Amino acid sequence: MKLLIADDEPLVQIGLKSMIDWGALGIELCGTAANGDAAYDLILQYRPEIVITDIQMPCSSGLELGKRCLDELGHLPVFIILTSYENFEYARAAMRFQAVDYLVKIDLSSQSLSDSLRKAIEQVQLLKQQDSAYAESVSSLDMLKERFYFRLLNNLFESKEQFIHQAGEYQISLDYAGYATASIQLLQDQDIPFNAYDQTLHMLEELLSRYIPCRIIALDTRYLAVIFFINADHLGDWQENVQSALKNTFEMIYKYYNVSFFTSIGRLVTEPLELSSSYYDSKQIMGYLKKESPLLFWDNLPGTSTLRNVFNLSLFRNDIIRTFEELDEQSLHDIFHNVITLLSSDHTHLSRQWTPPGAF
Repeated sequence: MKLLIADDEPLVQIGLKSMIDWGALGIELCGTAANGDAAYDLILQYRPEIVITDIQMPCSSGLELGKRCLDELGHLPVFIILTSYENFEYARAAMRFQAVDYLVKIDLSSQSLSDSLRKAIEQVQLLKQQDSAYAESVSSLDMLKERFYFRLLNNLFESKEQFIHQAGEYQISLDYAGYATASIQLLQDQDIPFNAYDQTLHMLEELLSRYIPCRIIALDTRYLAVIFFINADHLGDWQENVQSALKNTFEMIYKYYNVSFFTSIGRLVTEPLELSSSYYDSKQIMGYLKKESPLLFWDNLPGTSTLRNVFNLSLFRNDIIRTFEELDEQSLHDIFHNVITLLSSDHTHLSRQWTPPGAF
């Protein structure tokens, strides 16, 4: 179980670290912070289950830190509050965001700290138990939603009715004025270990959604897609909003994981079922990305009008299904002959289009 210490007094940090045998309690000290904002950044990075925080700190107080975590991250981490003086109002405020204990520094001892930590550990275990069944059901629903968005990006719904039915069944609301899709490539000198990729993806989801409504679809350990949901009042400046959201998010991730990104964004569409067009736009222009211009919008790249008729294998889906159902070998031969002919005559599109593994 991981724990973070947040206090602006270095002597308090040192005292807490040396006061007890943390390993005996099964606790790993994952970091220290001198203010509330730095503590929040470390919480995002290390995901501690327990935080010991001073109430009075620069940037944001311990109470503000606890409330922010409860609002944005849920019930974990749990908090133990430290203060230099007794004050019932502070204690009552701390309890509002489910702090498990409230300790006065002058009275702090190894025994009182150990007792508080045992309370915190019990609370963490209880919360994890309560969430396990819920998490399992949420995980199953998330998997179905992931498949839904993947099918949406690749134009794999058999009909509009099927799309509407599954959206309702999976509790997906797509009632926005506009939509756009980004293709993103993770860049790092060496292969990204899976745990680092998983942490990067989690942080990307956490941060990006604060700036703009979106859905991230993982494709493999190098590539992902993002669907941006655009409200009516942002249709006019949607590119600026998307670019700002990506810039702020990427800067934070680079700071922690030294991972940078190539990003291409397709055209804005007004219907969810048109998202595949925006997705194919973004894939086509990935070949234009480079270190000097790591982010590009379809509409801002000269000459994209010549790329509009991108080859899309899903257009042949119904014919392929029919030929298999009817065991019509000649029709299947004709379909693949047409596909080969199209691919052979469209070198420009192929050279600029990246297709992620499993897209078809």
